[in-house]
Amino acid sequence: MQFYSGTVVPPDGVRLEMFEVGQSHQRRDGVDHNTRMNHQAEFDVCEVGLAPYITAKAQNMQVTAVPVFPRRLFCHGRLLVNRASGIEQPRDLIGRRIGIHSFQVTLSVLAKGVLKSDYGVPWEEIHWFTTMADKVAFALKDGIHVDPIPDGANPGDMLAAGELDAFFSPQPPPSVIERLDLLKPLFPDTRAEEARYYKRHGYYPIMHLLAVKPELIEREP
Repeated sequence: MQFYSGTVVPPDGVRLEMFEVGQSHQRRDGVDHNTRMNHQAEFDVCEVGLAPYITAKAQNMQVTAVPVFPRRLFCHGRLLVNRASGIEQPRDLIGRRIGIHSFQVTLSVLAKGVLKSDYGVPWEEIHWFTTMADKVAFALKDGIHVDPIPDGANPGDMLAAGELDAFFSPQPPPSVIERLDLLKPLFPDTRAEEARYYKRHGYYPIMHLLAVKPELIEREP
């Protein structure tokens, strides 16, 4: 934000043109910064999600990250469950239907890992429903259930109808925010859970990093 506000002045010889691009929600200059950087190399420098970046690199897409992390986030406070679902502890999620933005959204990836490693909840035994398609194609293992939310449906209505038992998201869509009265945190004391996670693992999870066109790094190391 300091670049947008002019608080940080670029060094001599550097001109910055700033674009405000959202991922799951429209911003001033559009949406889907991950695809526009990882697939289309539209920008010289761009904030991208960690999980989509790793997937893009694994598929030899021409993008390179530097160790700058604009966003860090614990997942615990973003795991919301339907009050009517009877879910009281993490293992109650086994076999349930959970909405997420996409399978590769970094918070979704982190949440799946945390549930499995720290709470004994196999994410493979959860039925996932996505609000948007993954931007980098990948193959699912046999037995993994990931389905798009049907056309014309919205996750808020599905939560109200009991068609979703939970929703995991760094930024819930408007239809979910409108139904927050139906939801409660999976962890009643999310701050304590996050503190335990930090003490156990020793790091504050990275959500986003800064990606740069490789040719720009080569030209201006």
